Amino acid sequence: MSVLEKAELQEITSDQKADPIGDPVPVQFNPTTLKLKLSNQTEGGRSRGRQARQYTGSSSTVLTVELVFDTADEGTTGNPRSVRERTAIVERYVLPREDGKEAPPKLRFQWGSFAIVGIVDSVDIDFDHFAPNGAPLRAKVSLSLKEQDAKYQFLK
Repeated sequence: MSVLEKAELQEITSDQKADPIGDPVPVQFNPTTLKLKLSNQTEGGRSRGRQARQYTGSSSTVLTVELVFDTADEGTTGNPRSVRERTAIVERYVLPREDGKEAPPKLRFQWGSFAIVGIVDSVDIDFDHFAPNGAPLRAKVSLSLKEQDAKYQFLK
């Protein structure tokens, strides 16, 4: 019987070694889909007098993944646990550090043999289930991770 592998987020150093910083953070529920967008930067070819389109040497890869977090069965009716405690693991990758001057951290998303490294481009959070006191209990987090090199990895 095979074991269920959890997708995980790992902050890494910005150098070539890409050493892990801290422990990897497993997601609560594995995503149902991964959307990978690869694009090139081209110039020219927009009007009749200009030369043909040329590749300018800049390409990027964007991974968009929807993660679900749920705390509806945690806490009590009188004291529900807010799902914001779980979404904070993703929010910390886009919020400014203490001094606000530090560059966003580099992050690795890995699920099984698929891995991509980049900077978090955006995080969209939809809260869609609430406790009677208004505490959010379920959230869908759309995470976009942008890589400068147009390469993603399938690990051995």
